[in-house]
Amino acid sequence: MRKLPGRQLEGEHAEWPDSPLPIFEVEMWNGRTTVLIEAQAISRAHWTFDQPTRGRMTSHLTYNEYPLQVLKLSITDENGRRNLDDFAWVRGNAEHSWGILH
Repeated sequence: MRKLPGRQLEGEHAEWPDSPLPIFEVEMWNGRTTVLIEAQAISRAHWTFDQPTRGRMTSHLTYNEYPLQVLKLSITDENGRRNLDDFAWVRGNAEHSWGILH
């Protein structure tokens, strides 16, 4: 999975207005199936948690969620290859976070 700066920007009410929303490039495979996806975030939900802990330390968690527009899709398995044109609609959501709360 790669997260790249995208072409769409966050709106004026975002935490970082006019920041690029990410494009996610995902490649997954197992013994019989390969899936390739490129998806552009079209919006962003963001939460930050700072929680006091023992010893006057603070634990932190940042969470981001992105509704996605799927730009490219390829699924290859024993039934052949399918792409975005083979589906009536495709929806996606991506999430990433960092930190830990205790």
